[in-house]
Amino acid sequence: MALPNFAMSCFKLPIGVCRDVERAIRNYWWRGNEHSKGIHWISWDRLMKQKKAGGLGFKDIQCVNLAFLAKIGWRVTQNPMSLIASVLRDKYFPGKTFGEAPKGKNTSWGWKGLFEARKVLNLGLRWRVGNGKSINIRKDPWFPKPSTFKAYPTTNLVGTMVSDLIDPDTNSWRTDSIANGFHRDDVLPILSIPLSHAGIDDRLVWHYTTNGIYSVKSGYSLALKLMEEGALGRKG
Repeated sequence: MALPNFAMSCFKLPIGVCRDVERAIRNYWWRGNEHSKGIHWISWDRLMKQKKAGGLGFKDIQCVNLAFLAKIGWRVTQNPMSLIASVLRDKYFPGKTFGEAPKGKNTSWGWKGLFEARKVLNLGLRWRVGNGKSINIRKDPWFPKPSTFKAYPTTNLVGTMVSDLIDPDTNSWRTDSIANGFHRDDVLPILSIPLSHAGIDDRLVWHYTTNGIYSVKSGYSLALKLMEEGALGRKG
C-alpha cells in the first residue's frame, strides 16, 4: 500500500494502474499458495468499506490518489502566493482562483489530476465568517450545513455580502435582516455562527477536521463516499 504513495501525491495514476495495485493486494490476502488461486470469500468492494460501515478498511487506490492530490489543491488555496500556486495560476487560470479554474484544452497530466481532485476539495471547503466582506451570501459556501454549505435566502433579502448581515458597530448579527431574509429553519444556524469582535478577515477552512486544516484521511473518507454515491466515476 505504501509503495505508490509518493507517485499518488504528485500525479493522478491511470485507472488501470490503480486496479493493478488493488489486484496485487487481493492476491496477497486471498491466494492460497503458488499453485492455487485461492477463494475470494467476500467481494473486494465490501472489504474496501470503512470498518464502521462493516468492511475491513482496505483502501480504494483511486480515492487515495484523489485525496493526496486534493492536498495540493488545499495548499494552492491557502497559499496563493507560493511558487506552485503562482506557476499554476499564470499557466492555467490567470486572473482567477483555483476554485474557478477551467480544465482547459491540451493541459498537462499533472493539471488534469489536480482538476479531478478539486471535486473532492470543493465539497469540503467552506468559509469561516470573520468580517464577512469576502463572502457572497448566495454564491459562496458559508452556511453551516454540510450538503452544499450554501445559503438560499428569500427574495426579501437585499444584501449581497455576508458583511451586510453584520452590524459593524457591535460585530454581531443583524437579527431582523436575517429573520426577514431567510427561511425559518435557516435563521438559527446562521445566528449560531460565532463572530469575531476584532473583525478578522474571512478564511477558507476544511469542514471535516476539527482544526479546519485539510487532511488526507478526511479527504479519503469524503472521496470514498462520493465514489459510492456515483459522484466520482469509477472506471476500469
